[in-house]
Amino acid sequence: MTLEDKVTLKLTFENVEEFKTTSSDSSLIRPYLKAFTEGKYIGTLNNIFYGYGMKPTFVLGTLEKTPEPKSKIIFFPGVKGRKMVRYISQQRIFEPLQTENIIADHFTLEKLEKWHVTMYNHEGKKVSKIPQMSAINISDDLKFWFSLSIKNEFCLEKTPSELTIEFPLHPSDSNRRIDIISKARKDAVLHIVSLPENSTVGYISKEEFLNFEFYLDLNNDDTQSDKLGQIIAPTGPPVLKFKLIDIKNISYRVCPVKLPKFDGIIWVRASKLPGILNEDCIITCP
Repeated sequence: MTLEDKVTLKLTFENVEEFKTTSSDSSLIRPYLKAFTEGKYIGTLNNIFYGYGMKPTFVLGTLEKTPEPKSKIIFFPGVKGRKMVRYISQQRIFEPLQTENIIADHFTLEKLEKWHVTMYNHEGKKVSKIPQMSAINISDDLKFWFSLSIKNEFCLEKTPSELTIEFPLHPSDSNRRIDIISKARKDAVLHIVSLPENSTVGYISKEEFLNFEFYLDLNNDDTQSDKLGQIIAPTGPPVLKFKLIDIKNISYRVCPVKLPKFDGIIWVRASKLPGILNEDCIITCP
């Protein structure tokens, strides 16, 4: 293809340090790949950041609501290297989700009931996925999806001031694919998840970790955030180096995430917990 057969996608973010990148590995870019490389439709997108105050310092991930009729909610985690471990707390299963050349790419929730993790090899080909897991019913209209525990904020992607990526497009289909991208970004809103304290970079000590829980509120009810219950996170070996004594009184902050074309709310609860994770990123399922 010639240079004229390429299109450039540029994403810019304010109130962050000057940092420009062209990485296609970012969770800010990965949701667009199906449209550019395969010409497939993608859904509506929203980016979630972890930061301090109104600064979107780190990328927690990107949410996508796929088109009907097979409507799904997909989460692309902003974890560096995408090296993750699954922990099923009730069964005490501690399972790596990747090998040296296989990485976890995204989490897919189908019909608001079952979800799985999709993985790719170093060539970008889908190779496998872990067995389906279930979203947990807290009430008739409130579900727990998953918990993402991070050793510290520096295990997340740093938010770029500018992200530019160039894709080759066939001239006969370029307008359609560009239209898909435009519609996906049309109603996107930037969401910043933060801790309850007024923290600064380096606030997480070596004996603490970050925990982000994702809940689905099907009724779009602002009072549901008071009904989430106890924090769901790793509480002891083999995930932690030592057992936590009590997490009942841990403070937290809940952020409502509105996803276009999804009638409910996705609540993200952020907390800082005492403990040393044995991995950079751990997904906890009850």
